[in-house]
Formats: sequence, C-alpha cells, structure tokens
Amino acid sequence: MCEGQVEEIENLLVDVCRIREIVISNSFGAGKEFKFISKEKTVETILFPQGESFTGLWLLPSFINHSCLPNSCKRFVGSAMFIHASKPIERGEEITTPYLDTLLPLPQRQARCKHWGFKCECRRCVLEHSLRTSLKPIITARFEQMHDQAEEELLARRSDKQPIDVDLPACAEFAELALEAERFIGRSQLSEEENNWIRASFMSAYLAGAQSKRFAPIIFNSCDPFFMNLMEAIQSTDPADFRNFNLVIWQLKDCERWAGDENETLIRRYASEKVREACISVFGRHSENVFQALVVHYINAQTEEIVPVVKYIHGLL
Repeated sequence: MCEGQVEEIENLLVDVCRIREIVISNSFGAGKEFKFISKEKTVETILFPQGESFTGLWLLPSFINHSCLPNSCKRFVGSAMFIHASKPIERGEEITTPYLDTLLPLPQRQARCKHWGFKCECRRCVLEHSLRTSLKPIITARFEQMHDQAEEELLARRSDKQPIDVDLPACAEFAELALEAERFIGRSQLSEEENNWIRASFMSAYLAGAQSKRFAPIIFNSCDPFFMNLMEAIQSTDPADFRNFNLVIWQLKDCERWAGDENETLIRRYASEKVREACISVFGRHSENVFQALVVHYINAQTEEIVPVVKYIHGLL
C-alpha cells in the first residue's frame, strides 16, 4: 500500500471518542416532561422525574446556553424539536434553556453542570452562592440522602401496592427540609422573587410532603397561601417545568369542592387563568381548541392513585 493510500485511509478513520464527546455536550433528550403522559403515570414519576427516554442532536438548539432561570422551553414531536419562549424575552436578551432539573439546590445543580464542563453564573446561582453559609444546614448531604430515601419509599409503595393513605415517614422527614427553607425565608430580607428561587431549590421536599398526613392537607389545599407560594416559586424560576403545569391542573380540579360557594366563580376564573399561563409556558401559544384539548387531556391523565388521595385529603379539611 502506497503512502498516499495510507493517508487517505487515515483521513477516513472516525474518532469515536470525539463523536461521543460531541453527543454528550450537544445532545438533547426527552425525559421528565413525557413521564407524566407515559403509561407509568404515577405519583412518584411526577414528584421525582426519571431519566431520559431518548437522545438526539439538533444543530441550532445546541448553541443555546443553560440557565437555572431559563426563558425558553423545548418540546419534542417525533424526531422534531420545537423551542418556544416560556416567559417574556426582552430584545437583546439571551435565549437560555435548562440542561438539568432546575428545581434542585445549588450544590446539586453545580454537580450536574460539571457534566457539561461549565459553572452556571445566572442570578439565581449567584444569589444562592452568596447565601451558602446560611443555607448549609439545609443543603448538606442530608438533601441527597433524604431525597433518595423518599424516592425509594414511593417506589416501594407502588411496587408493593400499598394503600395510598398509608403515611410515608421518609417523605415526611424530607418535607422537614421545606419547613427549614420556610424558616430561612422568614428570617431573610430577600425580595419576593428571590424567596421564590429558594423555594424552587427545595421543591422536591415540598412536594414529598404531599405524601405525609402532616403536610398533605396544606399542600393539597389549592387556595392556601402555602400552595400558592409553590406555584409562584416554579413560575418565577422555570415556568415550563411540568410540575408547574401539574400543580395548576390540580388547582383547577380542586375547584369542584367550591361548588355552590359564593366565591366559586372567582376561584374558577383565577384557576383557569393560571392553567392558561402554564399551558403557554409549557406548550407555547395555540388556538383555543388546542388549549382546551390539552387541559382536558391532562386532567384525564391524572392517575387513579390520585383519586383516593383527593378523598383522603378532603376528609381532613
């Protein structure tokens, strides 16, 4: 084989490692947003998003940077990716999208950012970094450990087919972190927006409390300020997160218990407006028919496990 042929063959060789790095750094996957509408529509897959279900490369979207306060949302239809604004974007403002679960504390988000070889320096990360000493009692190794224990408890209940009204102590203990976050917020002199960012960081602890007899009556009361704060926290952080949509859908369904109340019309109007806002953030702007079809679909997509929870909670209120 002559020298020219050897050189030509070498030029044709594929650097597998380089291709792997390109895929890792630039690919997107459909994960948590589709777990809600999969056949495994369970409470735990809503509270604790699972892994990616597929991965693909799209040229232009790969140039969009990450932020823990994203302003755009990606959705997949078959092999096509659609990106739309999840909140108003000012002229000249950079378009950003989340590379990871934004509803986690700073250390967990930073650890995931290392996967892409960068450190996020958005306003929220800068804030939490400045508060790291004050937040340390909440965000130490306890968070990861308690998160995993609560997740295991939920998965065990599903696999063992335990009654939905059986209390889950690991979830209740995990929810104590949410109370610590609230006590911190009460002592702080942060703006309301910054308070919402702190709440968003511990959202999994708040939502885990929904599985506890102690916390569930508050979290499942859609007109309680506590519930409203959870919605506002996600909306001000990552409004396209499906947990935001799940909460507003729950709020709309919860309007049924206000039937006949003098404030029923006002409550239903407020809940409908919140659903519309969340729908635009998650799916983009669509016609009225599409909007109504989406709402009906996701109301019906609530699992059968939710029903006894609703009955149980309403019995306590």
